[in-house]
Amino acid sequence: MLERGAELNWVGHDGLTPLDAAVRSGDDEVVAWLRGCGGSARNEKEDEMAIHAAEPLDVVVGWMDAMRRGDLVDVERWLDPDVTWRGVRDSAVCRNRDEVLDMLQGSLEGRLGADAVEVIAGEGAAVLGAKVPGLAEIGGVDVRGQLFNVFRVGCGRIIAVEDYAFREEALAAA
Repeated sequence: MLERGAELNWVGHDGLTPLDAAVRSGDDEVVAWLRGCGGSARNEKEDEMAIHAAEPLDVVVGWMDAMRRGDLVDVERWLDPDVTWRGVRDSAVCRNRDEVLDMLQGSLEGRLGADAVEVIAGEGAAVLGAKVPGLAEIGGVDVRGQLFNVFRVGCGRIIAVEDYAFREEALAAA
């Protein structure tokens, strides 16, 4: 049926997706098959729809919360597969979600590591400023204990991040 265009995650009159129905009936084989085909439960589908409708500020706050909790799976949900991340130095670049997750994994300590944060919403972007104790320089650039990230958002996901040493630069770039 899928080959003929059936909607894998269609919600029936009973309010269930095919995966919901298979879980309810206890059919583990069908559950595994549906998951393998990309099937999702209704609450997963609603979560996905909510993410796509999220504004840049909501996306950055959601990403920050996932980082604070050390939840790499949730962090990944906020990142577009083709996300890029450019460091303060242009030579420091992550070119996709896997590279970004590898870079961020060392930061998942259960707290943000910042004494203060500021998030400013813009059109299709948000600026995150963080005052981080002991952060003096990055790649030879004096950051004066603060780092500013411009998060570019599309379809409710982070599509690009650019790091800046100074607030004014980040705001101008956003």
